[in-house]
Amino acid sequence: MWPTVLDFQHEEARDTQFTLGALADSLYEYLPKMHALLGGVDDTYEKMFRAAMNTAEPNLIFRPMLPGGEDILFAGDYQTTGATKLVPRSQHLTCFVGGMFGLGGKLFDNKTQVAIGEKLARGCGFAYSAFPTGVMPEIFTMMACEHRDLCAWDEQAWEKHGGENLPKGFINAWDPRYLLRPEAIESIFILYRITANADLQDLAWQMFEAIMKSTTTQYANSAIADVRAEQETNKLDSMESFWTAETLKYFYLIFSPPDVISLDEYVLNTEAHPFKRPS
Repeated sequence: MWPTVLDFQHEEARDTQFTLGALADSLYEYLPKMHALLGGVDDTYEKMFRAAMNTAEPNLIFRPMLPGGEDILFAGDYQTTGATKLVPRSQHLTCFVGGMFGLGGKLFDNKTQVAIGEKLARGCGFAYSAFPTGVMPEIFTMMACEHRDLCAWDEQAWEKHGGENLPKGFINAWDPRYLLRPEAIESIFILYRITANADLQDLAWQMFEAIMKSTTTQYANSAIADVRAEQETNKLDSMESFWTAETLKYFYLIFSPPDVISLDEYVLNTEAHPFKRPS
């Protein structure tokens, strides 16, 4: 994998953090997408994707400890300063990772990666449902399981980490805002198109209703200050362009017939603009 920051002037990689989130997300997203856009003319992008995901999957992807034992996944960070370790801090931005794993697995005939992608997509859907508003925070930290196959809930450990004022399994909501981001529905849409699992549409509809309830204003939709709000949300009088360019587009597409911007014919770039794949 690439570190978050590279020093090209001195040709050094001094950064000690690795992430699939902010500052790195589109780099990894475009590896399978460029393979598809170029018609697989060579295996350069496939090799880079396989190498990066073979590293990211065991080191950055984690299963959260939850009282319900949900078998879902999230993407965290990895820190190499001192004792190397997973940092189970996730972001709404990293919710694109489920779609990336799913698309890469589909393109490169890796069913395991498709399954991982679906668990990641469902993880973000779970994070939406866990908060009072039905919407997930911008950045948050969870309790991570030591092993994905054996993950018993530990109430005392969760309380020790200060999570008592949050949904169980969450340690903090480091940035509790919701900025109308598209990444969660993006991955759920892609996994729906790949798997045809109809309950992903149900999950998408629950998310859409919660977002509309929490963000609708007299004129449009607004980012909100805190997804933990029990009553009326605090609107931030801000609507990023990706709300209409991406978020609403993915919600529209997941309920559209599969031949509407078919993923067999088009590649959606990081801003959800469709580009025709070579025939």
